[in-house]
This record gives sequence, C-alpha cells and structure tokens, in this order.
Amino acid sequence: MIPFFLVNKEYLIKGKKMSNGFKKKLIGGLILLSSLAPMKMHAQGAYKAYEQNQTSLTATSMKIPAGTTAIGAAAFYENKRLVSVEIPNGVTYVGMEAFFGCTSLTNVSIPNSVEGIAMGAFYGCKSLKSITLSSNLKEIGIGAFRKCTSLANIIIPSGALEIGYGAFAECTGLTSITIPSSIKKFDEDVLAGCYNLKTVRLEEGNYITSVLNEIRKQVREHTSATIETFKPSVKINWETTAASKTATHVKIPAGTKEIKDYSFRDNKQLVAVEIPYGVTKICWGAFFDCEALATIDMPNSITSIERYAFYRCASLKNIALSNSLNFIGTNAFNGCKSLRIMDIPKNVKTIEDFAFYDCSSLESIFLPNSIETFGYNVFEKCSKLKTVKIEKGINASMLEEIKKQVRKFAPNAAIQMVEPKTVGAPVR
Repeated sequence: MIPFFLVNKEYLIKGKKMSNGFKKKLIGGLILLSSLAPMKMHAQGAYKAYEQNQTSLTATSMKIPAGTTAIGAAAFYENKRLVSVEIPNGVTYVGMEAFFGCTSLTNVSIPNSVEGIAMGAFYGCKSLKSITLSSNLKEIGIGAFRKCTSLANIIIPSGALEIGYGAFAECTGLTSITIPSSIKKFDEDVLAGCYNLKTVRLEEGNYITSVLNEIRKQVREHTSATIETFKPSVKINWETTAASKTATHVKIPAGTKEIKDYSFRDNKQLVAVEIPYGVTKICWGAFFDCEALATIDMPNSITSIERYAFYRCASLKNIALSNSLNFIGTNAFNGCKSLRIMDIPKNVKTIEDFAFYDCSSLESIFLPNSIETFGYNVFEKCSKLKTVKIEKGINASMLEEIKKQVRKFAPNAAIQMVEPKTVGAPVR
C-alpha cells in the first residue's frame, strides 16, 4: 500500500524533472505546493480519508463510503479498469494523484462540499469527457487535469481562488473554458498544449490585473481561442416570505447562499429547517423567537452565525455547528433554554457578547484553542453549566477571560483542559 502522505522522491530533488512532467522553482531543494496544505491537516487526523486499498486498485466502479471527508493521495493510482466513481457529499478534498492514470475513468461525481483538488488528482484520465466541479471549489492544484485529453468543456465555479501550474495542460480535446473573476492566482502553463481551445469565457468583474494579463498571455501563446465575457450569476438568498412566517417544516432551496435578516422571525409554528450545503451565513435574527424550533440541519458550508440568529429558540435541544464556522455573533443563542450541550468547532475565532446568555439548561460546552475574541457575559444565566472543556494551546488572555466568566456565572462548573481535537464534527 502506498502511504497516504506519499510524496514521490522526484518531487523533492532539486532541478530534476518531476514524475508527471513538471518543472518548478524550488526553495531550499523542496518544492512548495499550496495544494498540499489540506494534506497537512489530514496528517493531523482532522479528516477521515478514503485511502488506497486492494479494492480501490482493481474496482471498475466505486461508491466512496458516506462519512468520508477526503480522498487520500494515490487512492486509485493507475487503476486502469476504473470507469466510474461516486464521491459523497462531505468530502472536502481530492488528494494528490488520487485518480492518477485512471485511463478508463469516464464518470466521476464531485459534490459541492469539495473545496480543493490537489496536484495531479486526475492526471492522465484520458477517457474523462466531462466533469462538473464543486460550486464551493477554491483550489485546483498543479496538473490536476493534465492530459485529460477527452475533456471538452470546463467551467471553473465562481468563488474559486487558485488554478495551479499546468492544471489543464495537454487537454487536447478542450474547446471551451470558463474562468471567474474570483481567481486570485492563475499559474504558468495552465493552458499549455490546449491547441484545440476555441473559447475562453471570462466573467464580467474586477479581475486582478496580473491574473487577467496571465490568462490573455496564455490564450495568445498556446491557443487560437477567442475571449468572450459573460455576466456573473446571481446569488440566491432566502428572504422573508409568507410561507416562512407560517410553515412548520422548511427545506431551503439548493443554491441559496444566505438566510437573510429576520427570514423566519416570530414564526411560532416552525419546528424543523433543512439548510442545503452552500449556505454560508445565517444573518441577523434569521430565526428570532422561533420558539417551537427543535431541529435544524446545519451544513458544513456555514461560516458565520450573526447576531440574534437563534434568539429565544426555546425548544432547540441540540445543534451540530458547521466545521467551517468562524463567527458566533452577539446574542446568537440567547434564550435557547433547552440546549444542553454545545461543541464549538475548531475554526471558530470569535464568540461575541451574550452569545449563550440564558441558556438555562446548558450543562457542557467545548471551546477550541482557535478563539481570539471572547465577548462579555457569554455564560450569564447559564447556572446549570457543569463542565467547560477548553482545548490546550488557547491564547492566555482568552483562557483567563473564559475562566473569569465561568467563576462568575457558573461557579460550580468544572474547567477541564483537554488535548487538541483530532477529529472534526460529523460530516453534513
């Protein structure tokens, strides 16, 4: 079995041609690849990876198990029999050379949870005719789709940030590519050898000048394509509607990016809400005073829970917060009197004033060492709090503030310093 974090030695030898045909500037003899950043996280155990095994090297079709959060490096390396792969929602990264040389692969389902496709992930998948990239994709690594000679059309989703060196090089069947204005880095030779490329579609918007110049340069040097522009797609937000004020069960439509201010305010009948992956923000007072709300499905795309978002949701007994969450606003869970356990995810940096004020049933809370701002009276009226678990490594001033508030508002609670978490919250 090839180890999950295998890096081919040829990648590391200064001045030597890399195994997949790349040459790259080296620093201190080592190639620096932003695409490998997610792998460092995996190495710490923060992700559940599907790794290489006998089945992955011989199967003709594969359904990756639910609960997987990453496809490991070289997981399907040179499985020339593999025709189709179904990747479940919740996978965030496709690892280095995961499908390298899978020459029969024609169909792969990439869910909208995927944020990164690492170096050489689909290198040489010459039968791959089309692929729909995740709407939440941020990075396409070095040579990720190099020599995918049957690919005809590529649409880089709006929100993508980086396209690595030679990402689509030698895709000789490629006739059209769409590149959004969100791109911050467009590396060398992305389009090298794409001599059949006819159309490069650029989103109307403010491209970084160096990025736009690089795209135009590569189009001139490597292709005979024409450049066209298109209007950016409109983001869908869930606004206040008549239904949102009276419904008992709500399924937010796919494509929604934000649940806007006071969308469900004062809906006393609302019991359950299903939020799709792709929603990034729950805005001010979105579920303000939804006193019957007992169940909410929160996807891992959510980064911000704004002020008063769940204010006085008195029936909300538990909530699994998004792994991507970094902000909890003032009074966000104020008056959630049925909440018993709160597990704050590792990425959270800010918890504002009164965030858990009057969570009168709260017994246990976990606080990660990522916290940089801890507001006033976060635990006021949390008199039943028994256990406060704090991750080791937290900033000293944050630790002191948390301890001070626990002593003031929950003097009987035990403070436990715990080892850093190695496994994220359940995949959603």
